[in-house]
Amino acid sequence: MDDAARLLLRFNVMTRVRTVRKGRHRVGYRLLVHGADNQQRFLEEIGARGTRATGVERCLAELRGGQGGTHPDTAPVQMWEHVRHTLTERDTAHGGSAATVETRSRGSAVRERVPGRAGLGRVAELLDDADMDMLATNDVFWDEIAEIEPLGVQEVFDATVLESHNFVANGISVHNSIEQDADMVILLYREDVHEKESPRAGEADLIVAKHRNGPTATVTVAFQGHYSRFVDMAPG
Repeated sequence: MDDAARLLLRFNVMTRVRTVRKGRHRVGYRLLVHGADNQQRFLEEIGARGTRATGVERCLAELRGGQGGTHPDTAPVQMWEHVRHTLTERDTAHGGSAATVETRSRGSAVRERVPGRAGLGRVAELLDDADMDMLATNDVFWDEIAEIEPLGVQEVFDATVLESHNFVANGISVHNSIEQDADMVILLYREDVHEKESPRAGEADLIVAKHRNGPTATVTVAFQGHYSRFVDMAPG
């Protein structure tokens, strides 16, 4: 079931795997596609076969004409710590401000709830916080790490994938080559991450530090934080 969920990610369809019990000793799994946008992409890109295919167009018509609903995508719960820090810096009373930003302040209970995109966007607007607004509006999907289990020292193998040199292992994108074996090494540097008052806000340097078959150089590009992507600088 996890493999099916990862495969759907290739189509930008985000899902949740739910465990269900069938009787006393049987366990089953359901792959849930939440949210109108995800469901529409699933029907358009994947579709259905057999008798179930007859309802695809009807479902698509309803989805295209309706409002977006529940979506599994949320922001990290730690964002409330950022909100608290911002309010403290502005010397604002927590109870009144939390009510203003529609968080229904109940002490620490507010910060235990995972903020949705829409709610976080309202908080960002009221606090005029650009970093928080970027998290609320970009297309990065957040998910929680449920558990990290140490396995100790084990023997591993270095796989080689021709051309791309990238592959997915248990849902994690990995690279099969380390620096000394790589033909090219590109470093990414954003000055405004380390210096908030930097005049180079929105810029990034792609530093070609190693290139066996060509020259090295530094290329400056524009960083579009809301979309988590880099584009060419505007002419001039």
